[in-house]
Amino acid sequence: MEAAKKLLETLNSFQDLNNSEFKKLEDHVLVYLKSFPVIGLQNFTSDVKVDRFLHERIIEGALALLEKCPDDTLVSLVDKLIQAPLYPMLHESLQVLTDHLKKSTDINFINLITSLLEKIIKSETLYSSIMTACRPKPLTAIEQTEFDENWRNFLQLLVSLPPLIANKTQGNISKYFSLDVYSKIIIYHTARAVKFLNDVSSEFNITPNVTLISLLISKSISSLGSGHFVHLLDIFISWSLKNHKNIRELIHKILCNLERSSVEAVATLLLKRISNPSNVELILGNVLVNDHWRYVLTVKIPLLSCHDSDQLIKNNVFYLSSVGEKNLLVDLVIKMINIWGDKSFLNHSSSDHHEFISKFIVLSVFRLKDQLTNTQKEQIQRLIFDGTPAHLQSMLPEIRTMGMITGELIVDILSADAPKLKYDYDEAARVIVDKFKKLIADKDDEDLVFDGDEIVQDLGHSFITERERTGTEERAKEIDPRVEEIKNKSYDKVVVDDNDDDDDELDSDDDLIPYDMSNDTTEMEKLKPRYLRDLKSNLINCQANNDPDRFSESMKAAEELITKQLPGDDKSLGLELLKLLMTMKEEVHTENFRQLKLNSCVAIVLVYPKESAEFLCSSFHEGLRIYSVADRIFFLNVLAEAARKLSRIQVENNENVEPKNREVIKKNKKSNKISLVIEMGKKYETLYDDDFEVFDNDDEESSDWEEIVQRRIESKTRRFAHESKRPKLTVNKFNDVALHFFYPLLYGVMSKSAYLYKLPDQFVDTENILLIEFLKTLSTIMVAAENCVSTGKIARDLLELAWTLRYHEEAKVRLCVIENIAAVIISLKKENCSWEIVELLMESRAWLIDVSADSVRGDPNANCRSLGRNVVALIDSVILTFKNEQSNL
Repeated sequence: MEAAKKLLETLNSFQDLNNSEFKKLEDHVLVYLKSFPVIGLQNFTSDVKVDRFLHERIIEGALALLEKCPDDTLVSLVDKLIQAPLYPMLHESLQVLTDHLKKSTDINFINLITSLLEKIIKSETLYSSIMTACRPKPLTAIEQTEFDENWRNFLQLLVSLPPLIANKTQGNISKYFSLDVYSKIIIYHTARAVKFLNDVSSEFNITPNVTLISLLISKSISSLGSGHFVHLLDIFISWSLKNHKNIRELIHKILCNLERSSVEAVATLLLKRISNPSNVELILGNVLVNDHWRYVLTVKIPLLSCHDSDQLIKNNVFYLSSVGEKNLLVDLVIKMINIWGDKSFLNHSSSDHHEFISKFIVLSVFRLKDQLTNTQKEQIQRLIFDGTPAHLQSMLPEIRTMGMITGELIVDILSADAPKLKYDYDEAARVIVDKFKKLIADKDDEDLVFDGDEIVQDLGHSFITERERTGTEERAKEIDPRVEEIKNKSYDKVVVDDNDDDDDELDSDDDLIPYDMSNDTTEMEKLKPRYLRDLKSNLINCQANNDPDRFSESMKAAEELITKQLPGDDKSLGLELLKLLMTMKEEVHTENFRQLKLNSCVAIVLVYPKESAEFLCSSFHEGLRIYSVADRIFFLNVLAEAARKLSRIQVENNENVEPKNREVIKKNKKSNKISLVIEMGKKYETLYDDDFEVFDNDDEESSDWEEIVQRRIESKTRRFAHESKRPKLTVNKFNDVALHFFYPLLYGVMSKSAYLYKLPDQFVDTENILLIEFLKTLSTIMVAAENCVSTGKIARDLLELAWTLRYHEEAKVRLCVIENIAAVIISLKKENCSWEIVELLMESRAWLIDVSADSVRGDPNANCRSLGRNVVALIDSVILTFKNEQSNL
């Protein structure tokens, strides 16, 4: 404590970088650091107290001094100070360094802090900090809670360094902060800490707190990506199989204490990496006692995932059949066969997913064949027979093949003495059939030969050079001369990195003919969902930060999938997708994300306009804190765009279109051959399509036989005058749903619980953004309803709303009110204009005359006055037109 105070005083009083001042500072730093020895086996349990507050102030003072005078000798001294070997000290150092990195705008100082952080992660500091944090300590409940919270904060600082540095340096980062190398550094320190803690547990019977290791692994995988941590799981597999000093038990505890967010990633990687299924139990232990692991191994992977790995299926089936309680795998197989034979599942799942489930079923039955009772065998066979017809009715040949081979293999496995089920397969199906047969014929693979200790050494070679290693050891000796006595040589030794590869004997492929890849499916195309439920699953389960490409491709494919597949699906799925999409945030950059989101939502509304419009209107009027203002404006935009598209009249360009009644002379095409086989007499004859009456494509596509007959009559009819032009009729899709767009939106305001009804002071919309967008959307719906039966009713209620808001204090709102009146006049036709609407229009006209006056009575806003004059003129022209038509009658 005394050394820390003296060092802090020296830092605060440091004036000039002369030899005496620097020597004094250096002595105080060394004295301070000698109080915190390097941790080894002998002194692992010695608990050295650290004043975190004082250490934080010391690092703050050192960085402030370094910012004023960035001298190399001072940098090396600060480097020693921030590489203190205990966890609380590293936590404070990281906190101070990251805070200064976030605040600083000086690029030189940013680079200096980055170099200090790089030295920290490459040194022994992180390794020793993990060890000291895992020491067992007698803590009260409050102290334990505080410690756990601090550890989580420390891990958050640690895993957020790469993106933080990349943002501050605008991507100009060293290779050590790339995700690949940074993950290797984390793995290197974590693996060495695990081995050290196991040695401590074995030799001194001390139980370390491995929950902290589990949290470190979980946080790293969640933030940096599971693909970067394959080496760590390979190390765990190797050590578990060798089981030196009973390290397998420690690894079991680490796996059981993983957080839920990382269990699936770790389980998937382990099941893919273990080469021999009989070793899965040795590596995983009884992780099924953990609810997260049980859910992943028995539900998420078998039922809700799709993996292109037969090894994963083998390992999962073997593990569940050997470790799980009785009938666990049997119940799972029966559940999977029910899903496998469900027609709805066949229609909405991909062929890859169906192949995965079919393989899982076949392997499970093969594994359980000696454990099943006769009742269970009969139940499985009955379910297989019930589900096979659904496969045979499928339009996809691969689904039909998988249904046949699955049924054939299971019947063969369960009924050894009974007659076999046998199908005939064509050549194209043979690939799938051979794949399934090979699956149950394969023997257990031999163990992959790799050494966990060698992997740790190789990881160290990837970022630590011999010179850096020597420098680290020399600094440790300066701080504590006893470092040689307490160092454990078995896992501190690092071999010199040798990156010189011999490339002289590489083969040349220059003479090979390039392969035509023009028709190959790109990686991005594989990420696109093929079905609506795949789209829904991607948007719900896909973590955009971990899989940004899948998220982006799903958003790009959403509109097309909805347009093609939703009309044949249930409306509930459409509402689920709408609810999901309308509040979707751009978690990763996607080009034109807002437009893609808008188009997808509009596509859903076009398919199910009534239900979707009512849902959007009710969502707009939901209470506080449910949706943001931006979300509510988006709902209005979707309603407005959908109303425009539903009411749009498709106008064809008739300049180059031949009249339907004109007979077009067609060139004779070469007849196509049609092979005809008459089975009874074994007669084979080749005919041509001239022998049959084949309609043109236009006739085939038309479903109206009356139109076809009329066209033929017209083609044979002679006319001696010009043909009268018949108007082109179009179905008004908006007519039946206009009221469902307008009234839920209008009357929702009158509800006391509506968002626009009464807002607390802190939520008051001072600029009336929502009200303005609300009135504009009503105008859009009014214009869209121009050719609808309900136009008059909508016009009357919109005029009444405009009348109540005509004296609003905000000029933009008054401008929208005038636009509402203009929308009514534009959309109104003579047959929809009742006396009640005429009276409202005349009242509005009188008000607009006052608004447009260039006097005290006029509106203070120039735009309102100008628009008011135009709308008055528009009302006069419409009324005059109505009067002239009545007089002519």
